[in-house]
Order: sequence, then C-alpha cells, then structure tokens
Amino acid sequence: MFMESADRLKKAILSTDGNTISLKRVYEFISDILEMDSNELVVQNYCTCVKLIECLIAEDVISKRGNRTNGRELYLNYNIKREKIKLSEQDKRLLMSLDKINTGYYTNRPKEFMEDKDILVKINSFLRQSDVAPLSLNERSYEIFSYEKAIKNPVKRTRVQEVLYRIKANESIFRYVDNGTPLLSFVYPEFYIKTSRRILIIENLDTYWSMHRALSNVVHNIDMLIFGQGYSVTSNLKGCLLYDINSRDIINYYGDLDLEGVNIFLKLKATYSDYNIEPDVEFYRLLLDIAKENGTKKSESNEQVMLSKEELAPFLLYFDNEDEQHLITEILLNRKYIPQEAVNYSILVEKLKGGCE
Repeated sequence: MFMESADRLKKAILSTDGNTISLKRVYEFISDILEMDSNELVVQNYCTCVKLIECLIAEDVISKRGNRTNGRELYLNYNIKREKIKLSEQDKRLLMSLDKINTGYYTNRPKEFMEDKDILVKINSFLRQSDVAPLSLNERSYEIFSYEKAIKNPVKRTRVQEVLYRIKANESIFRYVDNGTPLLSFVYPEFYIKTSRRILIIENLDTYWSMHRALSNVVHNIDMLIFGQGYSVTSNLKGCLLYDINSRDIINYYGDLDLEGVNIFLKLKATYSDYNIEPDVEFYRLLLDIAKENGTKKSESNEQVMLSKEELAPFLLYFDNEDEQHLITEILLNRKYIPQEAVNYSILVEKLKGGCE
C-alpha cells in the first residue's frame, strides 16, 4: 500500500511543469492519494508524508532545495530530478533537416522534440512545397494531419497550435483560403443583365427582412440586397463579390445611425477600397427625419467605439446639407443613436413608392 502511494506521488510530481515543487503542492498530491482533507493531513498523517517524501528522495525523484524548512525535517521546496533524454544521432540529423521552421525552442529540449517531431516533420514537409492547392483551413488540416480540426479547434488548444507557438509561427503558414461566412442575400433578375448594378447592404436582420418585403411590393432599382450582420460584413462581403461585383456597381450601405453603424461603414469602405461603396443617403435621411420629430436617445452601451470629428468626416461628406451634417455630428459625438428599426416596413414602402434614388 505504501509503495503504491509512493509510486502515485512520483507520477503526480513528474506530471507537473517546471523543475521545482513546493512542499505545499506535495501535500496536496498526498491528500488526494490518501483521500484526506489537506488541512487534516499534516495533523493526522505527518509521519506518512515524511516517509513518502524520503522515499522519493532515495529514489532520486526529488532533492532538497535551499535551506528553508517547515521547522522540522521537511524542506519548503524540492528539485524535481527528471530523467535526462538525449537525442539519438538520427534524431539530431532530423532536427537539423527541418530547414523551413524555427527550431530554436528545441535546441536544449530533447523531450519536447521527441513529443513534437511527427508534427514538425509534417509542417516542414508542407512548407517545402512551392505549389499548393487553394484549400480551406479545415481541408488543409485534414490534408496534412488527417484531422480537420488539428490546426484550429474552437473548443480546445490543439497539439499543432502548441507546436506553432513553439516555432514562432501561426496558422497563416498553411496558405489556406479563408472562405468566410456566407451573408444572407437576395439577387433580383435585373442584376444579371445590367452593366452597372445597385447593391444595398442592410446592417440589421429585422430591417433586411422589412426591406425585402417592401421591395417585393414596389418597382425599385435595387439589384441585390445583402444582410450585413453588423461587423461581419467587413470580412464576409467577399463571398458576395463572387457574383462578379465590380467598380462599376454602386454598393450602398445602410445601418444604424450611431457610432458603431458609422464605424462599420468606414471599415467596410477601407477594406474594399477598390469598390464603389457609399452610405445610402436617402435611407439615412429617413432616420434623420425621425430624429427631428421624435428626438434621439443616449446609447446604453459602454462598449461603443468612439470616433473623432475628423474620423467622421468621410461619412459626413456624403451629406451635402450642412444642417444634416451638424445633426449627425451632434448625434454621434454625444453617443446618441437612431436604430434602423425606427424605419419600419410601412415607412420603407412609402419611401420606395415615392422613389428612393
């Protein structure tokens, strides 16, 4: 029974990171092994603790560290004497052959190299390839490691991620294609016959569906309707661009009239600078009309980005009326807002019937 406990303590200590361990931590391991409360352990089973620790010292698993004791025969800290691993000549040559990655971490860490070498060889082999197929991250992961979430797992850190950290690299070395998340969209028949199309991006889902229903009941000049899904549009619009959208097309953006909504537009325009992206001034004017009539509310969010007057300028330039520019500035710099939902289905139909160029 005693030797079984000593063996379990040895395994517990060797499973820790680092080369030292405190007496307090040893007590915790012993209390788990003996199934005792750690506070009662020293009182009721101190002699057992001493014998277990002396046994591991005799087996050369640990050694005393420093001069500080618990006032009796045990030391406050111990060195962990791990078995030293040496690389074989074959493994030394293998380490030297990994010419496409930074192997500095493994120079004096033979144990870690032996644990990681299968992954290192696969990464190095991939990086030696000059031509690779345009695969997604999961596809690339399966191609190299035979597991689609080896490179990136949303639930837990993977071995490959740990190795990437050790070689000072990240997932971009795998030259994968970022497919993004498809945005909800609707393409109208005229889209395919026009040389210059009008595309309308709506920030929020409720307004997207209200606009979708409204457009089905009126004659309009919108050729493609896209749900931007907040900031998601700044990274995922590229999926919609596969419809051969080009610089001749006009991409209008319509979001909440608040700091976040304007910031989304500014980021979108900066990200896709080769395209003709503008705020949909007429729809924003509907929000301004409501602000004049009903007033505005202070944003309850403390996490909104703050934009300076200079940063707002590119957005304001689309409004040629100075009064409108002043009202928008007053709303935004005072952290007020008008949500898209203020312009409901009925208002949209009325506006579209009247013509919204």
